[in-house]
Amino acid sequence: MEKITRDIICKIFLENFSPLAKIVTDRLITFAEPKSRPHHIHEYELTHTSLYAAASIGLKKDDIIDILNKYSKNLTVPKQVEEDIQECFKKYGRAKLIL
Repeated sequence: MEKITRDIICKIFLENFSPLAKIVTDRLITFAEPKSRPHHIHEYELTHTSLYAAASIGLKKDDIIDILNKYSKNLTVPKQVEEDIQECFKKYGRAKLIL
């Protein structure tokens, strides 16, 4: 069994045979890391690193939560995932590297 590190907020599974798969894939790759992409089911990981990258290109936390809620088979995204996304965006940009 794979050990989940603290950097991983959640795993996302996409059914590639869904009529919405192309649209969802285009949205997911802006804020989640693709991990496994066999023919029928694609696996993505939502991590702190992927969320920092999303924030750096201008995505907003509410947009990410809205996308997850819109395309999720669950009724809503788990509250803990929403809280982790919000916490991650609060931390983004606190430190700046000046060369």
